[in-house]
Amino acid sequence: MVQARRKHPVPRDDFDPDERAEDDLPPEEDRPRKKKKRRKKKRLQRPAAPVPSWLWWLGGTAALMLVVLLAGLFLIKEGHRDVVVLYGIMFAVMMPISVVIMIVAMILSSALAGGIEFGELHDVIIKSIALLFVINLIYLIPFVGGMLAFPFWLFGSMILFRLDVWEARFFIFINWLLNLAVKWFLLGLLVAALTHAHARDEIEDAVPGKPAPADQMREDFLDDIQRRGGDYDVDVNDPEGPVIRIKVTGGPFTDADTPGLKQFTKLRTLEIGSTQVTDAGLRDVAEATSLQALDLSRTQITDKGLAHLKRLKRLQWLVLTGTKVTDKGVKELKKALPKLQVTR
Repeated sequence: MVQARRKHPVPRDDFDPDERAEDDLPPEEDRPRKKKKRRKKKRLQRPAAPVPSWLWWLGGTAALMLVVLLAGLFLIKEGHRDVVVLYGIMFAVMMPISVVIMIVAMILSSALAGGIEFGELHDVIIKSIALLFVINLIYLIPFVGGMLAFPFWLFGSMILFRLDVWEARFFIFINWLLNLAVKWFLLGLLVAALTHAHARDEIEDAVPGKPAPADQMREDFLDDIQRRGGDYDVDVNDPEGPVIRIKVTGGPFTDADTPGLKQFTKLRTLEIGSTQVTDAGLRDVAEATSLQALDLSRTQITDKGLAHLKRLKRLQWLVLTGTKVTDKGVKELKKALPKLQVTR
């Protein structure tokens, strides 16, 4: 029995597998539609603008000034008020003059040396203030300030203004010449002012009825003290013979007489117990900063007047017997003068 052979499909050369796949798929309108996801657009972040260099220098200079100010306040609290005030005045006078001279020196050195570049004007001003602030502080150091300042001038100019060694030295030389010229000019003005004042004093001396000079005023004050039953002592070991002790205990001595005590700059002891001196008079007494011993017994002073005595840094003994001063007032005074011994 002959079995019929099953014919196998002959593979077509042009067979495309995607045709059959498409034939097997349902019509397009019957297909489930997929929801398209919306892509979120990424926002482009702009890079942050760089901080200007002059702003960094300004902040650094302000921080340095704050540190110096705090140091000055600390020294004032420790009792060095006069020195801090003197150096503060010198520094306040030097800074603006130095800045102006430095800017002029930059212009001149750039013109003379064929165009030295120091940078943008706003950067130059801030950097100049920062450099001069440090250098002027160094100049205040006694004896060695000038020598210590030169390395800061040289390396500071090279780093801040990007100068080479020759440019920095030339610029410093021009700045030094300008400073010298300004100093001689100011010295000439000072000499002229003193000469004018001396000539004016000579003219006033020739005018009749002129008030008594300082020496005569002191003699009159001391004579008046003796007429009121008081007394005074002088330092025989000092060639000038300054008055070191005044005593008017129990005499007619009032607040109107206390301004005369300012004349005696080396007064060590003042005894004005049992007088009519009040809190107002102690304001003048505090001007005698050389006082070491003070007798205010049986006067009308209170805690308010006692506060004026905080300026007497050399005061060691204080007598307050029979006054209206309280324990609180004495405690506050001893905070300022810890070595003071008080008798009540």
